[in-house]
Amino acid sequence: MNQRGYEIDDTMQMTIEQTFRMEGEEAAWAAAQEAAQRDIEMDLAIDAAIEAEEEAKAARKLAYKMATEGRSPSGTNPIRLVTMDTIIPAGVKWLWKPYIPLQKITILRGDPGSGKTSFAMQVAAIASRGDDFPGQEGQEPLPDEFKKARRKKVLILTAEDDLEDGISPKLISAKALLENIMSIEDNDYTSRLSFVDPEFEDIIGQSGAQLVIIDPIQAFLGATVDGNRANEVRPVMSHLRHLAKNTVALFC
Repeated sequence: MNQRGYEIDDTMQMTIEQTFRMEGEEAAWAAAQEAAQRDIEMDLAIDAAIEAEEEAKAARKLAYKMATEGRSPSGTNPIRLVTMDTIIPAGVKWLWKPYIPLQKITILRGDPGSGKTSFAMQVAAIASRGDDFPGQEGQEPLPDEFKKARRKKVLILTAEDDLEDGISPKLISAKALLENIMSIEDNDYTSRLSFVDPEFEDIIGQSGAQLVIIDPIQAFLGATVDGNRANEVRPVMSHLRHLAKNTVALFC
C-alpha cells in the first residue's frame, strides 16, 4: 500500500522500481557523456595550444636563421647586418640646440593648459623668420639676407584648435612670418588624419615644410591604436621617425 492508501501488487511494484532505475541510469549515462565530451574538448584545446607553441618556436628559429643570413622571412626585404667599423659617425644637426634636433622627433610634454601650443607657435614663428633661438643670439644682429636664407617653411597640424581663433592669433602674437606657415583648411579632415595614412606623408611633401608641428600627437595615432600599449604605439612612432628623416624636424 502506498502513502495514499492504494494497494500495489508485486508486479506493479517491480515495474515502478524498474522505471525509476532506468531513468536514473539514463540520467547518469547522459551526465557521463557530457563529462566525456568536456574531456575531449579539453584535450583538443591542449593539443592546439601545444601545436601553436611549436609553430611559434619554429617561426622564431626561422626568423633568426634568416636574419643571420641577411634575409627576411618574407624574402622581399633583405635584412642587412653590418659591423660597427663600417658605420661613419655623424653629428646631430640642430634647429635649436640642444632642444630641437633636425631630422628627428621632439616631444613636448606638459600639463593641460600649461602653454604647450603657445610655446610651439613661438618656435614656429622664430623658424619662419630665420631668427636665432633663445641662447643662440650673437653679439651683433643677424643681417636680413642671412636671416632670409635661414627661414623655414612650417606645417602645423592641429586637431584641437581652430585656425581662425586658436592658431592664427598665437602666431600673430609671436610675430611669425605667416607666409612661411601652412596648415590644412578643413579641420574635419585633419581630425581624421593619422600618421600611417599615405596622405600624411603626401601632405608633408606637398608643403615642402622643414618643420612640422603636430598638436597633439595622440590625436594622430589612429583610431585603432591604443596610446597606452607600447606594442601598438611603437610601429607608428617608427614610421614617424622615418618621416622625420625626410624633413627637418617633427615637433609634437
